[in-house]
Amino acid sequence: MSKFNSQLTGKITKILLSDDTERIWSKKELTHEFFKDSHSYEVIRRELLCKKIQKFEKTIFQQRIFNENTNSNQPECSHIYTFKIALINILARKNISIRSNTECQWLKEIDDYNFELIPIHMLLSENVKMVYLLIMIRKKFINNELPSPHIFHFMCEKYPNIKGETVSELYLSFVKYATKMLMAILK
Repeated sequence: MSKFNSQLTGKITKILLSDDTERIWSKKELTHEFFKDSHSYEVIRRELLCKKIQKFEKTIFQQRIFNENTNSNQPECSHIYTFKIALINILARKNISIRSNTECQWLKEIDDYNFELIPIHMLLSENVKMVYLLIMIRKKFINNELPSPHIFHFMCEKYPNIKGETVSELYLSFVKYATKMLMAILK
């Protein structure tokens, strides 16, 4: 019982419960969400979601498709690329929309702390919104956190077909969808 009680007072629980304020959680549902069964937050975070993102990252970095200089056969060694910069460079290179490229340039210039504070509704391009969500989900799950409730609500509103039995499964479903869509853009 003490493990359950300590889990209830954690930061992840507070965010989880604030994601859907209409939902009334039973002890069984909370146990299912948090503890080590196949649908729990920790199992999905560690064994599925983070591995899916790492596989996607590895693909984009191995293919060097993030390199801003598309005519160069040489790897770009003068910069240390982050996941955020790599995805934004991909979008900037693959999108013909001036609006998207302007947003991409703006996002690249924002530091990591302020990046999290961007009101997602300000972003105009659908692909930029998807990349922003993927970056935020990656950042939070890799740091053993949940994205803030406004990210959760926006994701549910924008992608109503993304489903999951638990909140963690919902995020996993979005990551699978987003990486599939981004791989299609890259080809």
